[in-house]
Amino acid sequence: MLRSSRTGPTKKGSLTRASTVLVGALVALFGVIAGPLLGVFVTSASAATASSYTAITPYRALGAAAAGAPVVAGTPVPVQITSAIAGEVPAGATAAVLNVTASAPTSAGYLEVYPTGAAPASPTSNVNFVAGETVANLVTVPLSASGSVSVLNFAGTTAVDVDVEGYYSTAGTGLYNPVSPVRVAGTAAAGVAVAANTAVPVTVTGGTIPTSATAVVVNLTAAGGTSASYLSAYAAGATPATTSSLNFTAGETVANRDVVNVGTGGQIEVYNFAGSVNVDVDVDGYYGATGAVFTPLAAPIRVADTRAATVVGTQTAIASGGTETFNLSTTASGIPATATAVAANFTVVPGTAPGYITVFPTGVTTNPTASDVNWPASSGPVANFTQADTAGTSGGSVQVFNLNSGSPIDLVVDAFGYFTGGTTAASVAPVAVPITTTGGTTVGTALPANGITTEAINTTVYHGATVASPTVTGDTVLYTVTATGTATVCGTVSPTSAVTNGSGLATTTYKAPAYTATPTPGTTGTCIISATDSIYQETESASINQTVPPSTLAASGGANLPANASSQDTLSVTVTPYPGVSAAGDVVSFALGAHCGTLAAATETVPATGPATVTDVYTAPAASGICQVAISDTLLGTAALNIDATTSPTPSAGTLTVTAPTSNPDSVAVGSAAVSVTVVAKDSTSTPIVGDEVLFTPTGDCTGTGSYQATAAGGTVTFTYTPEATTVGTCTIAAQESDTGASASVAINQTAIATTIALTGGATLAPGTGETLTVTPSSPPASDASSAITFTVTGSAGCGTVPAATASGTTPYGGTSTYTAGVASGFCNVTATEGGVTSNTLQIDQT
Repeated sequence: MLRSSRTGPTKKGSLTRASTVLVGALVALFGVIAGPLLGVFVTSASAATASSYTAITPYRALGAAAAGAPVVAGTPVPVQITSAIAGEVPAGATAAVLNVTASAPTSAGYLEVYPTGAAPASPTSNVNFVAGETVANLVTVPLSASGSVSVLNFAGTTAVDVDVEGYYSTAGTGLYNPVSPVRVAGTAAAGVAVAANTAVPVTVTGGTIPTSATAVVVNLTAAGGTSASYLSAYAAGATPATTSSLNFTAGETVANRDVVNVGTGGQIEVYNFAGSVNVDVDVDGYYGATGAVFTPLAAPIRVADTRAATVVGTQTAIASGGTETFNLSTTASGIPATATAVAANFTVVPGTAPGYITVFPTGVTTNPTASDVNWPASSGPVANFTQADTAGTSGGSVQVFNLNSGSPIDLVVDAFGYFTGGTTAASVAPVAVPITTTGGTTVGTALPANGITTEAINTTVYHGATVASPTVTGDTVLYTVTATGTATVCGTVSPTSAVTNGSGLATTTYKAPAYTATPTPGTTGTCIISATDSIYQETESASINQTVPPSTLAASGGANLPANASSQDTLSVTVTPYPGVSAAGDVVSFALGAHCGTLAAATETVPATGPATVTDVYTAPAASGICQVAISDTLLGTAALNIDATTSPTPSAGTLTVTAPTSNPDSVAVGSAAVSVTVVAKDSTSTPIVGDEVLFTPTGDCTGTGSYQATAAGGTVTFTYTPEATTVGTCTIAAQESDTGASASVAINQTAIATTIALTGGATLAPGTGETLTVTPSSPPASDASSAITFTVTGSAGCGTVPAATASGTTPYGGTSTYTAGVASGFCNVTATEGGVTSNTLQIDQT
């Protein structure tokens, strides 16, 4: 019998070593041990999302190391499968592959595993057992919306373990290729002898199976074992498995399906635990970069039963030595006729003689030397999972051959999914290379590790090999962050997955971590953001170079000084580094703008001890004006001081009044002549300030430069501003008076020039002749050089036509087109429109 997972290896195959493969599951016969042979059959099943398989390190979702969870007849036990823990089944998985073990049942019965919230799919079952028996079976079951399944026991009480082996999702990459069964170890007469505690290598690639195969689906058959034991199959060159692929008792002939990674030399190894046993290895299919995807049924469904005409029509028991065809694609099952393979449980209800069946594609004329289900004499029903190769035949049909010494057999087939279509990894598209960013520093350059700074990571998915290929809409892109080099701590991305928009673009935001200095910086170095699309599993990455955060600077000093070329003031700069960072040795630089005096030094160095502060001495100029001092340090901190040198040694508070251009207080047209901005400066007693500097600075939708101008009589000064040639928008003129520090501003609205156009041409025309029409502007802006020109023709029924035109480019506006007269006499009116401006009406006489 199968041994409990608490006392020895159970049926887990080689999934702990699998990377990315599709795995089938055993769906045992409902009722062959404890329930009715016939019942209410499922009449329909809906297909889930087409998926591929991802193997994981198995973990237990139900039961403990010492004992399984008791499951009482008639009371479903929910089991949560999906998890937020890395390496386990993620949310969004469509189905799970589970190893379900029933131990010490109190009576004969069976288990059914199904999505929580759904109805049990009677009369199918997943694990069948008799009283006191320990039985394990692989199960593939769709997951509920919450990612859970339910386990239902139909008789007595049994302890149940549920181990999660892997899952189906749109993110898997293993694609399946069914083949007509081929024996790679053993002969028709005898299997390969395997001694106790010995592994034999078996070559599985070559011929039907390409050397590029990453995993194979094999049927292992054990016969004539000298003691109870188990077989374990695993990739050649890998560490021997601690799980079993097949369990048997002395003298028993039994078969079981497994999925095994292909190892070195295109081989797998088959290990026998105890005694000696003869082993056959048949290959039914393989996985690789090309092949078909798997679609699980919403629930298992019975598609054939030779005992029940209501299920399969006229099919009857299969005679000894006979072959019968079974159509697996039915209206009830929902399996399409184009399926290349069907994942199903084939259960034999044998007669009195031992034997085996072989399942192979319709159209193959020679029975393969291989077996799918083996049974001894006087056996009860025996089941085995099969990924039956239909070869895409009409009706999704397979042939079943019965090699038996004289007894007919009945056959029951329960299906739980199918394989369709095919795609190649070479035909799918990579994520855009490189991944780019917008609205910030370029990915790959430095970001300070300050816990605040963010960076946009944009990913575009293409269906093709280049960025010129069509983009993919609605594809989920998964983001992960990995530290490399000196970095041991990286930031986070939010969201961790994003769906591509209509342009194939998905976006996430990377946030830098907070800097740590001890015991190891950790946060400085390179962090890799990887983007993986869920449809094609293509991955590209971008790098973030995390640096020590910049220090901040605080500057003081620079009070108003007399403009006498001798008065001095001390400028003080305090450097505040990020916590854990020393500013010692940091270089602080000073740069002087216009209207400035002199500095004692251009740079100062932060001392090694004491406060992180540097000082410099500033000497006033001889002429008045506002001096702008720019300060920076080697850790990228910046600061600025404005120092006012005045003709008044004791300036007082005052006001500054600024007015807009007198020609138009609200707006000016782009490209128009220069306009004036007038300022009146007064002190706190409303006395005009004469001879002091006023700094004018244009900002906003303008590119003018600032200038210093002295106030004249009445405290008045005028700034001349030349409007932009083409830019429409608001330009703000800010003014600051040096003595009092008073400031004011005015906004100038730069508008488009009101333009008129004239339409000329169109003399009297004979029918069918043409005339050039010319569009001429008044004084338009140059930005309208490429405006499209449209024409409207009205009048009598026989008027002609004028094709649209584009501005000629030789002038900033306007262009030409040709009017072609119609075939009838009459008057026709033509107008032209460009840039929202409509011309005069031109009348053309067709005669």
